Amino acid sequence: MSIEDQLVARESDGSIHAFKPPKGFNAKRALYITAPVLREITGKNTNVDFHKCKMDIERVFDSWVKGDEFRVSAGGPGKGAVLAKLDPPPDGVWELRITEPKTQFRVFCQFAKKDVLVATAIENRNVLGNKYTASGKFAAEWQRVMHSSINTWNRLFPGLAPAGGLDLNSIISGWTDAVRD
Repeated sequence: MSIEDQLVARESDGSIHAFKPPKGFNAKRALYITAPVLREITGKNTNVDFHKCKMDIERVFDSWVKGDEFRVSAGGPGKGAVLAKLDPPPDGVWELRITEPKTQFRVFCQFAKKDVLVATAIENRNVLGNKYTASGKFAAEWQRVMHSSINTWNRLFPGLAPAGGLDLNSIISGWTDAVRD
């Protein structure tokens, strides 16, 4: 079964939900949100609800589906990037960075195909902490969320690897800047 067929099947069974662009805009890219991520963003008594960050997250999602230009990092710290590939294994995990307001969130995603992201996990940036320990190792909390994200992908799309590669043009339209440091 193709990734397109899998996306339709997962949306039909309620495992994922398509994020729609704001009224008056056509979708130029796609974003699917898993049911747990959607509950975290829209539910009551969640971390997102507590910090009143739903609109900030939706603003980044709107920007993605409308096809706005994005600063992207394909590796390294990627300071200033809105979408960044996470370096350590597992491969194929990206983060959408919600950096406004003060309480930040990270939405962990995989590319199903060019311009199609699937959001598989979300975490408060303060909970994640630093990406690297003092000894230079990738922090356990980041590893936990990344592995959870890829495990969710594997449950949703068994046998299908996320789209990848370091050629940003093969997976993203309209990126403006390949941020490296």
